Amino acid sequence: MRRKLSVRISTVLLLAFCVLLITPAAQANKKKDLLKQAQAAEQAGDYVTAQSAYCELTKEDKKNESARAKCAVYTQRNEETRKKDADRMSAGKQALAQNHFDEAIQNFKAVVGKQYHDEAARYLNVVIPQAQKQFEVERVAAEAKNDNLFRQGIAAYQRNEFDKAKSFLVAVTGENAAKAHKLLAQMDDYTKTVTEAIRLDSAGSYKEAIERYTRALRIKSDGPGDLNQKIAQANEKLAQLKQAADQPLVDGITDFYNGHYEQAEEKFSAFSGSGSKKALALFYLGASELSRYFLAGADDKAKDLYNHAVEHFRAAHQAADGFSPPQHYVSQRILTVFNQSGS
Repeated sequence: MRRKLSVRISTVLLLAFCVLLITPAAQANKKKDLLKQAQAAEQAGDYVTAQSAYCELTKEDKKNESARAKCAVYTQRNEETRKKDADRMSAGKQALAQNHFDEAIQNFKAVVGKQYHDEAARYLNVVIPQAQKQFEVERVAAEAKNDNLFRQGIAAYQRNEFDKAKSFLVAVTGENAAKAHKLLAQMDDYTKTVTEAIRLDSAGSYKEAIERYTRALRIKSDGPGDLNQKIAQANEKLAQLKQAADQPLVDGITDFYNGHYEQAEEKFSAFSGSGSKKALALFYLGASELSRYFLAGADDKAKDLYNHAVEHFRAAHQAADGFSPPQHYVSQRILTVFNQSGS
């Protein structure tokens, strides 16, 4: 029993002695292997492996300052590369989400480190091609939908169904979007212009209303609202308005030639026209006053009638440049005074 125990102790002591003899040599070989591995990785541009080898060598050979320095350099370099690759991966995924495929490919191809290499390759070889195919399928479908919406909008616009046309055209995107927006703007302009025309028409501003109706027809010549009829009606009302405005002048001239001078003068004084019609009213007002003056025998007591006539003749000259009274329907005596008043 004692002999067996002695043999065992001897064996353990022998193994321990052998380990003491072998360890320094093994450690030396390990250091050499790590250095070779690190240098080979450097030459191959494998800076992750170089970092690992140099940092491991630093643990094995704590006095190796060169290895320590390179461990620090590659650790910092690889961390910077990792951060840049992480940013590139993030930018690539964001670009892909927005269907910016060229930008996404550029970012994924720029990844250089091992950490993201496989993921970047998966995006380049699998994810992006699938996304491009799906995008093309959706693009074709969207284009067909937009074409259909645009055609329906155009048809409703041509039928003057503006509300229905707007519901189609407002949803149009893609190539026809600009044309759809133009038609939407035209319908808005048409509606706004017609609304303003109707307001002016109702307020009795027929001339301005006709201008707005005409402007709307330039936007869409066959637009809704029967604008041609509205223009005709506004013109008729305008003609009636002008006729009513001219009636005092017509009635005054009638009274003048019938010898009802004072009645004629009241109508001429009340006439609110302008231009040549106003000049004509002023002329007949003066002619009536002058006629009463002559009938009074040109008496000094009736001199005010003469003076008023001259004042009205002068006003007639000023109301319309080049105004000429009716030569054959007024006495020469009246025309003489009229012509003298303008000199």
